[in-house]
Amino acid sequence: MKEVKRWLSLFLAFAMLMTVLSVNTMSAIAAVSWTDLWSGDGWTLGEENGEPIYSAPNELYRLSYTGSLDGMNTVEGDIRIDSIGVDFGNISLGLGTADGAKRFFSYTHGTKTMRVFDQNDALQASVEMGNALPVGEYTHWKMQWDGVKMTLFINDEKVMDYNYAAAGLHFEAGATCWISEWFHAATVKNLSVKHVELPVSWTDLWSGDGWTLGEENGEPIYSAPNELYRLSYTGSLNGMNTVEGDIRIDSIGVDFGNISMGIKAADGKGRYFSYTHGTGTMRLFDENDALVTALVMPEALPVGEFTHWKMQWNGTRMVLYVNGKTTLVYDYAADGLHFEAGATCLISEWFHAATVKNLQVSNSTVEEPVDPVERWDMSVWQWDDAWVKGVDSATSTEILKTDSELTRIRYTGDFVDKNSIGGDVRIDRRFWDGPGNVGISVTSDQNTEYFAWYNQYNNTITLYRNEVSVGSKQLPDPISLGEWFHLEVSWNDRYLGVFVNNVQRISYECAKDGDTFGGDATALLSEWGQPVSIKNMKVEKTEKQIYKNFALSSVFGNGMLFQRRKPVKVFGQGGEIGDTVRVEFAGQTKTATVTDAGGWFVYLDKMEANAVGQTMTVSYTRAGTVNAAEILRVENIVVGELWLASGQSNMMYEIGWLRETDKGRNYLKPYDEIPNLDKLRYFYVTPTYADEPTNYSATTGWVTPVSGNIEGFSATSLGFAAQLQLSLGEDVPVGIIQCALNGSFIEEWLDASTLEKTGSTHKGIQSRLYNGMVYGIKGMSIAGILWYQGEANAFANGMYTTQMEAYIRLYRTLFEDEKLPVVLFQLPQYNEQAIEKAWPIFRQTQWELMKNENVYAVTGIDLGDPFNIHPSDKWPFSGRAAGVALKYIYGMKDSELHPNQKAYGLSPYISSADWTEEGILLSFDDATILTAARNYIGGFEGFNGTGWIPLDAMIRGNRILLTGNHQEITEIRYLQRSFFSGNIFVYNEYGLPIAPFASVRRTAPADTKPGQKKVIDFGSKDDLKLFRTYIADGSKAAVEEGMLCTKAGTETKIILKNYISAANVDVCVDILPGTANGSMNGGLYLLASAAGSAQDQITAWNVQAEREAGNRNLVVGLHRFDSVNGWQRAYVSVCLYDYFAESEIKEPIKLRVVVKDGKLAAYVDGKLLWENLDVGDLSCGGIGIRSQDASMKFDNFTYTTDASAAIPGDVNGDGVVNSADARLVLQYVVKLSMLTDDKFKIADINGDGRVDSADAREILQISVGLT
Repeated sequence: MKEVKRWLSLFLAFAMLMTVLSVNTMSAIAAVSWTDLWSGDGWTLGEENGEPIYSAPNELYRLSYTGSLDGMNTVEGDIRIDSIGVDFGNISLGLGTADGAKRFFSYTHGTKTMRVFDQNDALQASVEMGNALPVGEYTHWKMQWDGVKMTLFINDEKVMDYNYAAAGLHFEAGATCWISEWFHAATVKNLSVKHVELPVSWTDLWSGDGWTLGEENGEPIYSAPNELYRLSYTGSLNGMNTVEGDIRIDSIGVDFGNISMGIKAADGKGRYFSYTHGTGTMRLFDENDALVTALVMPEALPVGEFTHWKMQWNGTRMVLYVNGKTTLVYDYAADGLHFEAGATCLISEWFHAATVKNLQVSNSTVEEPVDPVERWDMSVWQWDDAWVKGVDSATSTEILKTDSELTRIRYTGDFVDKNSIGGDVRIDRRFWDGPGNVGISVTSDQNTEYFAWYNQYNNTITLYRNEVSVGSKQLPDPISLGEWFHLEVSWNDRYLGVFVNNVQRISYECAKDGDTFGGDATALLSEWGQPVSIKNMKVEKTEKQIYKNFALSSVFGNGMLFQRRKPVKVFGQGGEIGDTVRVEFAGQTKTATVTDAGGWFVYLDKMEANAVGQTMTVSYTRAGTVNAAEILRVENIVVGELWLASGQSNMMYEIGWLRETDKGRNYLKPYDEIPNLDKLRYFYVTPTYADEPTNYSATTGWVTPVSGNIEGFSATSLGFAAQLQLSLGEDVPVGIIQCALNGSFIEEWLDASTLEKTGSTHKGIQSRLYNGMVYGIKGMSIAGILWYQGEANAFANGMYTTQMEAYIRLYRTLFEDEKLPVVLFQLPQYNEQAIEKAWPIFRQTQWELMKNENVYAVTGIDLGDPFNIHPSDKWPFSGRAAGVALKYIYGMKDSELHPNQKAYGLSPYISSADWTEEGILLSFDDATILTAARNYIGGFEGFNGTGWIPLDAMIRGNRILLTGNHQEITEIRYLQRSFFSGNIFVYNEYGLPIAPFASVRRTAPADTKPGQKKVIDFGSKDDLKLFRTYIADGSKAAVEEGMLCTKAGTETKIILKNYISAANVDVCVDILPGTANGSMNGGLYLLASAAGSAQDQITAWNVQAEREAGNRNLVVGLHRFDSVNGWQRAYVSVCLYDYFAESEIKEPIKLRVVVKDGKLAAYVDGKLLWENLDVGDLSCGGIGIRSQDASMKFDNFTYTTDASAAIPGDVNGDGVVNSADARLVLQYVVKLSMLTDDKFKIADINGDGRVDSADAREILQISVGLT
């Protein structure tokens, strides 16, 4: 018992000892304070209200945590600012890494700002606090970090975040934290460091290089710049079926970039939805970036705004929703894909800078997607990758869309029991202005292609059969870009019709060609240069009625120009025989009946110019009822001057091509400064070859040039039109029908019938441009033709005169004007060895075409480019053509021209050459004064019997004197090279260069043989072609009732062409006043040269018969004129009193003048008035007729040369023309013998100024009696 008590006593004693030890231990633990884990110089440990505190004065002191931060993520405690030493001081709380990097939150009381600094005190971020922290009061600070960002709370309110992970920092093993003050005296208490459970953010489950974690409006975001970066989900997709979140496109780096959301299986196979802003297209790609499917979005996603994306998958299909709307649905199971264990999802951007937020991965209810789009059967159509599927937002209809420059979709079904192909089309944009189309092509069982296409630029629908236009029509109402319209091609047993918006626009009688559409037919839709969207494409059976097409010719279209002062022919094709066409324009109404040929036309009466656009209405009546679908309206028609511009590349050469070369850009200024573009109208005939004449010329329609958009216009024809219009005046618009093709031969512009008569040196190309381009516009009323062609024909020149004259006759017939003016451009300079001989000959051929009435040649010998057959200086060349037209066609005086119009009339051309002791004195037509471009005048050459040598030249007023052994020179020529170095040219007062001439011999051949009389009785209008006409007011002479008639109020000079006589000549003419009681003032020119249109501009002697109106006296005088100084004086004046028995003159007087050996005699009705008057100062020249201020009539112009001359062709002088003379000519031709000047004149029996085999042939014909 004692033992028990003893052990019990020991146990109690031990228990008491343990109790004491336990209490002491607990006291020791309780004695460890937070202050024991913080220390720092300058911070003083103290007590306040029974609590431990640390305090620091207004200096720079740091209080550091001495414990370990491993596993910790929170530092918090109470901080009081006791006083402010300086306003820019601070109190801070921060973290540091083991390697010394730091980030700390720092509050400055003076600015009420919380900032984040690094270890170098470099500012990283800052926020302005709404209220300053109180001085003298505690605030609770809490700093937390989560591996990515650090966050500061004050009084449990979030102040700011800082993303330290983006700076590559990690606050883990070895990290430190501290509190510091700098001139903000402070006290801290209750500091603690611990680990708390932080909420998990969606950002913790997504990561990716290039994506930066940030915050926006208090929400976490990920952002990526314009490069290629992927943001991947790092969690598990097991059991998940939905990924969604908000995505914002911030900026577009490149249009073809994208923003994508996708999913990838464990085996690497995947699919991702990819949106491209440049095309507004959502596509689905596989893991190899191969396109699976695509859809054009109804509207582009906004840049700078969030849109909500949701991708779901259900084991079979995946669906993308954007803003809650079904966008794309894809059956991935059909491709053998499974997105189950191990799958991942991602978001990526490629040059579409993006921001994402609120990304969630979940298991949600996957509803069967409802397709909001109306579909059409695409299974019978085949297309390439240039087309993508889309949706028309207005109708929620499925579309196919392309942005390609050239592409097509092909019908793969059959045509059994079908007769129509069509659908809805929308032209979204144009790659360029001008050519381009969207169309439907149907190929018959016989492999004939019918292609109907619409050109939005000119609002024209055109039908081609095997690439040849068989119909074209401008729609009455234009179809705008972005506007849907219905395009359809239908056919029946007879016709194929083209319908736009269910209205027939074109038809073609395909049955006559044996074309059918059955088992072997094919079809497609294509676009070129006009990217489109299409929908509801069908090939089906319809009951559409197709009738014979009714149409205006393609030359009639909105914005066109009618020719003034001529009847205007309006014409077209189509309708049934006997149907009626009614045309209304400018108060006129005309009707026509469709003929057997299926064509119709009316003539509108002559109209004056009108720059205000008017509307023409053309209606078609069948069986007495107007077909409403066939009322055509042509809007904005003006009336003015319309020219056809034709030829080859230099007529076709576009202004835009000038801009492509340094030299060309030097000549752009006048085009860029054209002030009157709104007064010009332009019709472009598309270059088209055709084997047979076609009634429709393909075209881009009528356009009015617009400043800044003239690149596609011809530099030649637009320059002509602009300069012509300025002088014609504000109220006279000018139009051009541009009908040219580079490299074309004249044979291509002639019809087959003409070529049978003229022959051709270029086989296989005949008539194809006439057929394809000209025939469809024949009948148009035009002012004239501009013709710039010849480069292609210059090497085979032998037929060109015949062909060109045939061209003139043909086109005057085509355009229904027997005197239609033709202005042709003489070839300019070009330095090419191969053309050295051909081009000068061709220029002469072009000039001599002016022997045809109303044909004018424009000289450009001083223009051109030695290295480019397409010279850039087309503006002045065009201005010269305008100057010719203004003078000779429009009859304007030079004083009436626009100030900018310098060129006027024709270039000067040699009229006589006089061998004098001083030199060879040359006179010129169309020159009052001559001026050299520089001191040296070149280009004149003389033949001295052995070769051509250069001659010195000097200007004498309006003449040129040639010197340099001139007495040895028997023949002269000028500018007979293809190219000339330097400006050696001579110009008249209008800046026009002297035209080249091929050969003038010392004694030029007369137009008649010596001793023969020639009478011009003006019995034909063609007689006027024998003369060169100069009329001061620019009007025209006329042949009426077998007489030459001139008008009152102006001076008329009419000089016989190709006639330069020596001093012996006998000439007479019958003269009557214009009215029997009228005044008379008319006579004859002798020894004339240097004629021009200005008053008294001629060098000549003139015998003039005059009487006042109603007066019975007749006065005959001899006058002397000089082309520089005008009228000199009257040498003789004889008055015959009461010469007329009555005041009315019913019978003509016969005025005769004889010049022999330098002496002149004059006769009236056989009565000698005077003789032996010395006129020897003019040794040679032309003859002609003059009227002054009076209306006159002339008849029986008769002239005779010296009868004492040798017999033409009698080269050996034996009095007989026989084979011996022909042999001498041939010897001369092959240079086996020489001919003297006299013998040369006799040998040149055909009078062409040359001695060649043609003269030998004619001499032989004479010798055997064939001529």
